[in-house]
Amino acid sequence: MPVRYANPRERAFEIINAKNKVRLRDPSTGEYLHLSGTGMTKSVDRSWLGHLHQADTPKQRAKARSEDWTLQPVPRDDPHFYEPDVTP
Repeated sequence: MPVRYANPRERAFEIINAKNKVRLRDPSTGEYLHLSGTGMTKSVDRSWLGHLHQADTPKQRAKARSEDWTLQPVPRDDPHFYEPDVTP
């Protein structure tokens, strides 16, 4: 049985503060996917935030349009976790 909240704001705060969410970041520029899903932004406050399975949707759409996909998932808690090692 699904959990019901007397106050919908409680559910909203739970979703916002979820630990397992990711942002999509372009490692070459350091910019994030804008929360609208189109365009890029340097602001974390205006960046897209979702679960890893949701991050796969824009990737599949880009591949269907034969576009390059350079964005990588970055955990919201540790933005440097997925940074590639660029040392020679």
